Amino acid sequence: MSHLDAHIVDLGTDPSIKTVAELRDRLTAAITENERVVISAEGAAGIDLSVLQLLASAHRTASTAGKSLSLAAPATGALQQALAKAGFLGPAGEPLTREGTFWIPSPAPKDQAA
Repeated sequence: MSHLDAHIVDLGTDPSIKTVAELRDRLTAAITENERVVISAEGAAGIDLSVLQLLASAHRTASTAGKSLSLAAPATGALQQALAKAGFLGPAGEPLTREGTFWIPSPAPKDQAA
């Protein structure tokens, strides 16, 4: 999936209650200023519930504004573990909340050769 036309917000290495206010400010600005915002969690060693709640809220805010907020890649590693522990994903990785398609993005369509 190409994110060249999207604004990327990196969660950093330790997204937690300590950093959630700063992350909220970055997400608010990104959603206000861009049509597409992509969240990168690949460098996160651990993610706490406050960050998951913020991301779910930001997803609803972006949708309401007619904008797109998505994950750069399907939830793996620390993000997948946090989502399962918090009850956003079931044991088999299935979504358990209305944000399901946000947490489990579909793969981008592949370019078809002519």
